[in-house]
Amino acid sequence: DAMRTLGAVSGGDLRRAITTLQSAVRLAGPSVDTQVILDVSGQVPNTVVQRLHAACKSRSFQEVQREVTDAVAEGFAAQQLLQQLQVAMLADGAL
Repeated sequence: DAMRTLGAVSGGDLRRAITTLQSAVRLAGPSVDTQVILDVSGQVPNTVVQRLHAACKSRSFQEVQREVTDAVAEGFAAQQLLQQLQVAMLADGAL
């Protein structure tokens, strides 16, 4: 499961995958799991992206503002959040 996550976060870039894996091993030792890969790569957790996506679909500015404020307060990079949100929105058949 961690290797699939590594492949997904690296976007098929072998150099990025190796760098991410090296960082993960330095952080967690030899027992690298999916969460460590996500932490090291700077990916926003899917739960955060899904909450923001749901807020956008609700068309409530206050709800979107609350989710964005929460994500920023948790320290997630805005660019990464927007990239992942775009992927989630494009995958949503309801558009």
